[in-house]
Amino acid sequence: MVEIRVPKLNTNDSAYVLVAWLARDGAAVRAGDVVAEVETSKTVEELVSEHDGVLIHLTPAGRDIAPGDPIARITSPAATTGPPP
Repeated sequence: MVEIRVPKLNTNDSAYVLVAWLARDGAAVRAGDVVAEVETSKTVEELVSEHDGVLIHLTPAGRDIAPGDPIARITSPAATTGPPP
């Protein structure tokens, strides 16, 4: 499991807004997929998954977030479905 943390996107801002999730909670994502949009004081930036796995949202859209905040986790598909019977 890895976390998606908010990167420092603008040197003038200490907070941003998580505008939208572009991948739904529980969706399979691949490295390089755009998963969310974050608004700074000057623009909207896309956040990209760096890993393959299942996206688990930790923060709802519309919330204020800060650089370093964890907003999601990427887990392996087996971690979300459990072991086979």
